[in-house]
Amino acid sequence: MNATLRNMMVDIETLGKRPNSPVVSIGACFFDPMTGEIGPEFYRKIDMVDAMRFGVADGDTIRWWLKQEKAAQLELTGAKETLEEVLLDFGRFYNKGKDAAVWGNGPTFDVTILEYAYHRCLGKEAPWMFWNVRDVRTVVQLAEGLVQKPGAFTKGGTAHNALDDCHFQIGYVSKMWQALRGAGSAPATTKAPVVDDDDFGL
Repeated sequence: MNATLRNMMVDIETLGKRPNSPVVSIGACFFDPMTGEIGPEFYRKIDMVDAMRFGVADGDTIRWWLKQEKAAQLELTGAKETLEEVLLDFGRFYNKGKDAAVWGNGPTFDVTILEYAYHRCLGKEAPWMFWNVRDVRTVVQLAEGLVQKPGAFTKGGTAHNALDDCHFQIGYVSKMWQALRGAGSAPATTKAPVVDDDDFGL
């Protein structure tokens, strides 16, 4: 694998919002934030009944899922793999990245829930080290005034599909990363450019 792909974006779909939420799908991509290049990908869905053996669902999240588009609701159906099978394969996928940074959209959701799932289901730690965890929302705040985060998907991909969400997040995180790396020469009054899905290949 390309040596520059030392970051991995992770997105999960769940039946709750707390750390012990059942995980029903996992999407992940290795990427290079300096170029936006996307490398190897991982996408798996988990049997909902098996997922609920290792987590606690909440009614608000289930009601939220029922209001989503049909394409998004497919994250919840048709899966036959167990959480154990998917977590083991995901660990092998991550280890291809040789100690890569792991990005989640917020410090207490995707990565935290996966860490609980590894402990609860497999009785072991997640395959990454705690110092390699990164947060998308922090980068968004740091880049305020340099790059404007897109509000939503405008074309291509399905919101709340774990892999499509990864692609979307990689797109704007990479743009922001690049802007921050060159921010020292930018005038303080520069208006933030509005980015759209064309910039992200969606």
